[in-house]
Amino acid sequence: MRKPKLLLLAVLLVVGCTDSSPPTIDTSSEESMQESIANVRQSLPESDRAAFDAALLQLKIGHFDFEELITLGTSGDTGKAALENRFNATLEDKTGAEVLAAAEALQVESEKRRLEQEAQRREQNLAEIDELESRLAAGTLALVELEKFEVVRSRFFQEEEQFFGTRSVIELTVRNGTNQPVSRAYFEGIVASPERAVPWITETFNYQIAGGLESGEEASWRLSPNSFSDWGTVDVPDDAILTVTAFRLDGADGEPVFNARSLSDRELQRLDTLRTTRRLENQFQ
Repeated sequence: MRKPKLLLLAVLLVVGCTDSSPPTIDTSSEESMQESIANVRQSLPESDRAAFDAALLQLKIGHFDFEELITLGTSGDTGKAALENRFNATLEDKTGAEVLAAAEALQVESEKRRLEQEAQRREQNLAEIDELESRLAAGTLALVELEKFEVVRSRFFQEEEQFFGTRSVIELTVRNGTNQPVSRAYFEGIVASPERAVPWITETFNYQIAGGLESGEEASWRLSPNSFSDWGTVDVPDDAILTVTAFRLDGADGEPVFNARSLSDRELQRLDTLRTTRRLENQFQ
């Protein structure tokens, strides 16, 4: 007589244990998934339900990087199916507590990845700063050598031609006091009048030297600058003075041997931005 009662009690205990198990998410179909998510949400304390909703969203997009999301988002039905399949696999058979734990683990992993990327970015920025500062220092040192490439005489004027109207002319005499042969020289020319604060012309020009200019040699040139630049379009008075300074010299192989403008304006701005960023990061570390 006791055995049936004991068996019935065992069955009731098993049923009771089964019924007390927390509900899980079923992703076998869209309908079952939505229904099971609602059941899982309802099984949680009310104070955890908002966190559960946020965890679902985080798990839905957290396993994709931005570029992958964009790629899948523009792939039509195929991309949408890939997103849904990965999301479903993430939620399959999870309880509410497991969903919250998975979202927390993903957040920890995301933060770890962010810190690694931030460290890599800083390392790359430091390397770029070093490279730009090295080139800037080289440009500063080049100024010393460029002073040895002396502009002995400079003159700018405009002359009439028989069939072509007015032509601009730059006359230069230079002496190569550097220890390098020069195949091309780059200059900045400023044309100004003594009584004027603003120059008439501030332009750069360069000249390919036929046969080059060896160390210690001197040469005189008569150049015709671009007539469509300020050299040809600005009406310069006769009393204006041309001042010419070399800022780059190319060697026999055509490569720069001295270059005071080793960084472009864009690179100088980039260096300033990187320095400012590094200074602010150091302040807040």
